[in-house]
Amino acid sequence: MNNPKRFSDQGFSLVELLIVLLIIGIIAQMAIPHLMRSKLVANEASAITTVRSVLNAETLYVTTVGSGRYATMGGLVSGMLVDSVVGSSTKDGYVFSISLSAADTSFVIDARPTGYSNTGIRSFFADETAVIRYTTADSAATASDTPLGE
Repeated sequence: MNNPKRFSDQGFSLVELLIVLLIIGIIAQMAIPHLMRSKLVANEASAITTVRSVLNAETLYVTTVGSGRYATMGGLVSGMLVDSVVGSSTKDGYVFSISLSAADTSFVIDARPTGYSNTGIRSFFADETAVIRYTTADSAATASDTPLGE
């Protein structure tokens, strides 16, 4: 009289499947903003590390090969002081650029997010003083902005 196979042929009802999908949707709705924030923070940490690497490369270049002159990003790549990923000027959601003075005796490193608030909310600045500064405005950071760690 009791058939053990009776329930195994039915599968899931539409209501049960909809409830599972609703629960997955709620979990995803809570998790995705945290994931995006984590990605943004990781991009900013990578940008800071890259600015430090470029600062170190410029210091090495000016004291060895440059004879008192700083290099462009291309010069740092050809001197094998930075890798080609950094040399391409775009890395981990940030665009990096180096501006030299007329006599190449000073430089400015600029790091800006490729998509403000999507890949980063801070822009970074550094020069030959080796102080990294940032701004949270959707603009380039300058020498008058807040240093990191303050």
